Amino acid sequence: MDSETTDLGCTSGLRIIVTRKSLFDKMKNENLRNLEEKLCFLRDHLFTQDNFTERQLNKLEHNFTHFKSEIKQRWIKSHKKEKVFLKNNHLWLEGTFEIPVTTTNRQGRPRKSFGESSERSKRRKTEEIRSNVEDGVIVHAVQVELRKSGKRDASRVLQDITSSPTRATKYKKAFDTSKCGKSSRLTPMQALKMFIDADLTRGQYEVIRNTNKKFFPCYRLIQEAKKKCYPPPETSTVTSTCAETQLQPLIDITIKRLSEFLEEVLLTKKSKSGTL
Repeated sequence: MDSETTDLGCTSGLRIIVTRKSLFDKMKNENLRNLEEKLCFLRDHLFTQDNFTERQLNKLEHNFTHFKSEIKQRWIKSHKKEKVFLKNNHLWLEGTFEIPVTTTNRQGRPRKSFGESSERSKRRKTEEIRSNVEDGVIVHAVQVELRKSGKRDASRVLQDITSSPTRATKYKKAFDTSKCGKSSRLTPMQALKMFIDADLTRGQYEVIRNTNKKFFPCYRLIQEAKKKCYPPPETSTVTSTCAETQLQPLIDITIKRLSEFLEEVLLTKKSKSGTL
């Protein structure tokens, strides 16, 4: 970023002068989806200086707000085409943007880094970002920063746990289980699926269960899970010559079981569209 430093004659009066083109290039190099996300990234980048005075913060906020408004208008007029934008605004891009800086010999208690700050201080420092930026933008920015810093697994986990309303809960349960050193246990429905897929008899299942009774549920629970897959008994009639069942209860239980099996998919769809 091309810049020059100017001393305005006071301790807190140093400033860095950069071109608007350098700010645009800084945003452009980030792999973000649209101009709004890139501007959010640029704002975070400019405000990372932890020891701004209140006067400097107000000045920087004023400068950035004006820059943001101008570049949005010019970007729209250029039909969001980079080549057109650069061609039509080359003189404006050569204009300057001021970033205040402070000297390191500031009096008083030294500032703590964000990581060393208390939870209350962290909430205060991030209040403006949380108030003005959508949750999805913040999460995406964190994913990008984690990836850039080499923490690819953390970035993938964050992306995964925010992709579904129930995914984070499942991650937490799995993590808590692993911390306690406990092996997971088959649910009665999972055991029923294994029982049917393997075409087991009760005796065969009991032999398998005896190898690890903490992992395999007892046969009684499998029977109860199986009953939940049937329509209510009163909707069926069985005689020595025929068997009949009502159609609607059969459809209802099928839809209910499918909804339970596809719960995560349905909740994800609901969270994105607001309706099922």
